[in-house]
Amino acid sequence: MNQEIKILDSIIKKFKGNVFSEKSVSMSKEGVLTFRFSRVSSKYAIKDMCYQMLGVDILSVNTCNVKGKKRIFKGIAGNKSSWKKAFVKISKEDISKIAEVA
Repeated sequence: MNQEIKILDSIIKKFKGNVFSEKSVSMSKEGVLTFRFSRVSSKYAIKDMCYQMLGVDILSVNTCNVKGKKRIFKGIAGNKSSWKKAFVKISKEDISKIAEVA
């Protein structure tokens, strides 16, 4: 039980959400899902987390680092956080499984 809680806790800390754009939606039809993760996440950790979240076999994981942009709010300069974009490829059969659940 404690092991499962630790795994879920690490997933929640590193997983930032889905990426919704025209490109990611068109790629999802081909079996490539796009997610946001913290910068410290490795490909192996991302593959593990996606397997546990989705419950399907992961064929490959490609990542790229997205640099945070400079922003000015009420005259005060600041930065948006940097993050890691992960492209997770799953098989065609598993796409239908995920679509049924959603």
